[in-house]
Amino acid sequence: WRKDSKGKYQNIGETKVESQIEVITCTSNNPPVLTSSKDYTICEGQTLVVDLSTIDKAKAPPPPNPTPDPDTTKMVLVTKIPGAKYKLGADTQLNQTAKFTWTPDSNVTTDSVFSFLVRTYDKVCDWPMMDYSRFTITVTPKIDVAFTRKMTTSCGSYEIEANYDIKAGPKATVFWEILDTAGKRITDTALIAFGPNLDSTSDQKLETLDINQPGTYILRSTFRSGLGPCEEIWLDTFYSDGRMNLILPEDTAFCSGTNFTWEISPNDAKNLSSYRWSYHQDEDTTQKISKSVTSSTHLKLSATGTTGCKEVDSVRITAQYVPMLEKLNDTLYCGIGSPPIYKAVDVLDSGKVTNSFVWNTGNTDDTLHVSGSGRYWVKAENECGAQADTFDVTFDKLYKIELGPNLQVCDDPFITIGDSISVSGVKYQWKSGDTTSTMNAGAIGWYNVTVSNGCGSYTDSVFVHFDKTPEPIHWPDTLLYCDEVKDIYDAENPGFRYYWDDGSKARTKNIDRTGLHYVEVQSIHCGHVRDTIYADLMLSPKVDLGNDSIVPIGFSKTLDAGVQDVTYLWSTGDTTQSITADTFTTYWVELKNECDTVRDSVTFTHNLGIAALHLIPKVMIVPNPNRGTFTLGGDLDQLQTIKVFDQLGREVSFDYVLTENQVRLHEPAPGMYLLKLILNDGSYTMRILVN
Repeated sequence: WRKDSKGKYQNIGETKVESQIEVITCTSNNPPVLTSSKDYTICEGQTLVVDLSTIDKAKAPPPPNPTPDPDTTKMVLVTKIPGAKYKLGADTQLNQTAKFTWTPDSNVTTDSVFSFLVRTYDKVCDWPMMDYSRFTITVTPKIDVAFTRKMTTSCGSYEIEANYDIKAGPKATVFWEILDTAGKRITDTALIAFGPNLDSTSDQKLETLDINQPGTYILRSTFRSGLGPCEEIWLDTFYSDGRMNLILPEDTAFCSGTNFTWEISPNDAKNLSSYRWSYHQDEDTTQKISKSVTSSTHLKLSATGTTGCKEVDSVRITAQYVPMLEKLNDTLYCGIGSPPIYKAVDVLDSGKVTNSFVWNTGNTDDTLHVSGSGRYWVKAENECGAQADTFDVTFDKLYKIELGPNLQVCDDPFITIGDSISVSGVKYQWKSGDTTSTMNAGAIGWYNVTVSNGCGSYTDSVFVHFDKTPEPIHWPDTLLYCDEVKDIYDAENPGFRYYWDDGSKARTKNIDRTGLHYVEVQSIHCGHVRDTIYADLMLSPKVDLGNDSIVPIGFSKTLDAGVQDVTYLWSTGDTTQSITADTFTTYWVELKNECDTVRDSVTFTHNLGIAALHLIPKVMIVPNPNRGTFTLGGDLDQLQTIKVFDQLGREVSFDYVLTENQVRLHEPAPGMYLLKLILNDGSYTMRILVN
């Protein structure tokens, strides 16, 4: 591009240059790091030692390149502190080390800051890395404080006291230690002991010290003022004759009635000019004593050393007894609150002899958590003997009897209520005064019972009602009532509820219609019975075929027995309601139903050649109709002969008893007969109807 004469850029040509760029992955490098602390504060005259070390972790490249080996590091002291020593470690180490040592002068008046600089670098050829670390040291001057120690002694016991002026400040402290002649601190409190707690060191300004063994010792006093971190140390060497070290055993216990023996050791005895034992009211000046334990008391030893020091020591002798367990009471647990917990207590326990306990459950501590009913025991035992105690624990609850819902008793004179099996430990009290677990209730009413046990009482009640079950009703399946006869039917079972098919509720009901009738007899509580009967109201049959007739030859007449609930049977064998009569004979019909059977007949005759048929007003046939036997009555003085003919004109045989005027036909068939009477003045014919 180039501007033209008008100052405008013009493209005057184009050149293309091709370049090749190679991209490679180089190994990254971490600088070495000093691991030592960088800041220090020391007091004037105090020596500071700093151990310098480095670490140089190789930087891991991205996968799949492998992690290189750690770098080798070096250190160089760049700037120094006058009077300080700087010593490098071996050059062959992977990570080079160094030691810095410096003791500042004692003419520091105010806090002074000193520093030195250390350069660290690694030896990675492609890309070496280095780092600089500056170390700062603050030197604090000592506080000029007057400090004095004072020791006073009395037969191996010392009192030491530290004194310093007010310039030390309110936070000044002192620390006491006892060293042996080799400068090693003594920690055995059997040899030396500070204060009443018998410690091996002390930080009290005023303290006591006991030396229990003769020898040379060093008291190291370390004083720290409250105005800075600096401290001062004083070492005081002294010789101690040591205490006489009677050292009776610690308080101990013996079983009552046993003997104990104590003796002053020969090593102690040679340093004593006199000694006296005191036990109860007895005193003894022998080196060895033996006493019987009768009760708890102190054994005291008073001694005078060869140097004139006096010392008294004592031990409490506790008389230990066979355990006497505090009585463990029987317990009833009713489920309220936590289950019982028993603790075995030895009322004679002095605390000097350990009692061991064992329960029948296997527990071996002094406490038992009871979880169920049973008999338990515990045994307490010590070296003097053993004692056991037994107690009962009952897990129970308030018993609640259940008499159940109200009772309905059917057909029984009584019912037994209550617990069929008496519950153990429960008392029963019925309202009636009975104390049994059950009661026979035999009357309607309320019954209640109160039950009680160790957990309280509970009352329940029940109402008992007595009733009967209705007896079965013994009705036939069907009843027949003839000729409109009405009946009163009884549901039986007096005293119950009655429900008839028509809604009536009386015990009895008038049967006044044909049809199905039922009744249900209900008890209030004991069920019901039901019976059904079919009542058939029927009329007895009636029939009237009319009077006998004398008819001409060739007649025809309908005989009708009437419409009725019956079966029909005619003399002709027909079973219809009506037939046609066209024969000179006697026709009969029989009507039959469940109420009755009736028969009627009618005779059709014609003139058999008799001149005339006259009725004889003065002669009677009794009865007529009849069954073939009848009596003639009236005026019979003119009677000469009697003849009987059937409807076909055949003469019928008969017997006549004259004394009674009685006629007896032989094996008469039902029908119409003609009785012919022959008198003095002629013959006459009369009709006879035989059923």
